[in-house]
Amino acid sequence: MIEIYRDHDFSKVGLYQGILEDAGIETLLRNRNSVTMTTSVPIPSMYPNICVHTPEDASRARELLAVYAESASSVVAADWECALCGEGNEGNFTECWSCLADCPERGVNDED
Repeated sequence: MIEIYRDHDFSKVGLYQGILEDAGIETLLRNRNSVTMTTSVPIPSMYPNICVHTPEDASRARELLAVYAESASSVVAADWECALCGEGNEGNFTECWSCLADCPERGVNDED
């Protein structure tokens, strides 16, 4: 097993595991329940972590997570108002949360 990611935030570890498994990389999650056993002093060796089986998977996984981290830190588009129903939507939405109409500036299938 090759560890590729560790964090005290289990939700972030779970998100990253899902990204890797969606890409076809088989993962193993270690220390899943250790979050409930932590003390007031952080013990990083007890943090949840993601492992993969092969060096090739490790390399690919690190690349995928780096791309995700870069895209997640990019600037979010401005908030917008739906032309169909007039509802206000946050900039990260590609369709109206109320009526599901596409954002006029960028459709659901746009890839920037």
